[in-house]
Amino acid sequence: MGAIGYWLTRQQAILPEEVYSALAIFPLLLVFTGFLMCRQIKHTKVIYETSKLQNENYKLTLNNLSQGLSTTDKYGRVHYMNSSAEKLSGWTILEAKKMPLHKVYEVVNEETGTPFEHIVSRILKHGDRVEVDNNTILKRKDTQQLIIENNGIPIRDARGNVLGATLMFNDITHCKKIKDEVDSSEKKFQGLIENLPVAIYTCDTVGNINLYNKAAVDLWGSEPKTRQNPWGNSWKLSPAEQFDLPLQEKKCTSPAKNTDPIPGSEIIIQQPNGIKKRVIAFHAPLFKECGKLSGAENLLVDISSQREREQRIRSSEEKYRSLFEQVGKAILIYSFD
Repeated sequence: MGAIGYWLTRQQAILPEEVYSALAIFPLLLVFTGFLMCRQIKHTKVIYETSKLQNENYKLTLNNLSQGLSTTDKYGRVHYMNSSAEKLSGWTILEAKKMPLHKVYEVVNEETGTPFEHIVSRILKHGDRVEVDNNTILKRKDTQQLIIENNGIPIRDARGNVLGATLMFNDITHCKKIKDEVDSSEKKFQGLIENLPVAIYTCDTVGNINLYNKAAVDLWGSEPKTRQNPWGNSWKLSPAEQFDLPLQEKKCTSPAKNTDPIPGSEIIIQQPNGIKKRVIAFHAPLFKECGKLSGAENLLVDISSQREREQRIRSSEEKYRSLFEQVGKAILIYSFD
């Protein structure tokens, strides 16, 4: 500052006053500029540290996902894999980085066992999001196979250009095994129910039919519409001789409202063609896992033929008893003893 002041003193005689004034404030400008630069550097450093912390948090979050996650560039080469993706595929990011994804993520169709175009190839080709894609087997690096579900989305820049793809996949081998076992058990159960010679159907708490077999259709005389036929599919229904009671007042509707089984009771079912069937009905409540009443299961045993035989026997007995009474000769019936 002293040298500048001395120089300005010597030049005062030869410099215009305006130039001297401008040179006088130059040091102040330097100080103010330095202050602004320091503030900007400090602000930039805060932004950098914040961005770095956010990136670390994002990376930590992605790395701790239970679902495998991989990203690629626009050529389908591996750019990033989280720890779950490494574990599921058998490849590390150091081994897989910049490799074509189809070599790291080799998939085949679960049903046919043949290779097919995986999600990332479709995303890069069409630029569209791919929702959950099942029936896929992933071949790991160690040749083991996993059944997976996967989905993916394109990575775009601000202008909408596709820069790569994000792939997310999850191991569902155990879940698929359980589902297959449940489906197999359910098919066996349905096959057993369907082939039983007695009518069986289930209904919910308001009486809508959920399940029925062929024997029930034969007994009703028509095919029911699931969840649209309250309390059964009978044209008319009556316990004992009360044939014209409203459905809501009949005993056969009570299992869907009560929690106690109802023992066999004889009812009459009338088909649309007018044929009447005498049936023994057994009802039992159905419960959800939480113990809440969910409906009822119903078993209908057709005893029409049995009742007809009993009626014929009674008629025959009455006929011969009448003949015996009208004969003018003495008749004696005795056993061998």
